Order: sequence, then C-alpha cells, then structure tokens
Amino acid sequence: MVICGKEISTEEIEQIKKMIAENQQISRRQLSQQVSERFNWRSPKGVEGLKWILLTTCEVRRFEQAIEKLQWYCLRLGIEIYHRTLKSGCKIEQRQLGSAERIETCLAIDMVVAWRIYHLTKLGRETPDVACTVFFEDTEWKALVAYKTQNPIPPEKPPTL
Repeated sequence: MVICGKEISTEEIEQIKKMIAENQQISRRQLSQQVSERFNWRSPKGVEGLKWILLTTCEVRRFEQAIEKLQWYCLRLGIEIYHRTLKSGCKIEQRQLGSAERIETCLAIDMVVAWRIYHLTKLGRETPDVACTVFFEDTEWKALVAYKTQNPIPPEKPPTL
C-alpha cells in the first residue's frame, strides 16, 4: 500500500491498526480529539524512526479512516505552498484595485499563475532532468532563456527543468 507517496508493508499496516484500536479506548474516556500515530518508516540505518501524532477532530475508528486523514494531511503542505506563492509571488495582498469585481478578475489570473509556478517548482524538484518542454511551449522557454541570459539567440536544445 502507498500512503503519501511512501510504500508501507503489511506489518506496518498492522501496527497502525493496533494503534488505532488502542487509541480509541483511551480517546473515548479521556480525549475529545481522535489521535492517529504515524512513524517515519524510511529513517536512516541506526536511527530510530520519528514518531509523531496527528490530532484531528474527525472521527477515526477504522484503518481506512486513518489513512484518509493522513492523505489529507499530506496535501496540506502543497496547499500552503500554493497560498504562499499567491501571496508572496503574485503579491495579491498589495493590490489596491478598488472594487470586488476588479479583485475577483485579478485573483482569477493570479490563481492560475500561482498554480503554474507551484506545479513547475514541484516538477523541477521531482524530475529535474526532464526537458522544460514538458511544461513550456517552444516560444515560452525560448523567451524565458533569452530574458534570463540576455541573449536573443536560444540554445538548440531546450534546458531541463
């Protein structure tokens, strides 16, 4: 099974199921929030795995529910990066547009720009050796290279991400 991009074994799944069962007995009596524990299964040799607790107000009574909450949590970082790009990269908070209609129009464009920047950054980190043509059209990457290098003649081969 793959959770948040990491392969986990049957043994690790059984550990999670056991923790859920143990935590349910405690949480019903003592806690108002449901608790799920997760381990860093890919810790370096000789280093004990990181143990952390994910607190949620959502119900967690079955293994599938715990996995769902972990998957939600894994999406959180991407959402935070997207919003940071929208705020910092597009500078939406500094806009003085005067009306809700103007703000909505500008935000619609900025949201697409922020998504493309986020997606490109993620692609560049995950597949840095891939040609930039997976994301950019020929005219786009050539214009960016010309701007960056201050040379109007682009290379024959497109650069990598």
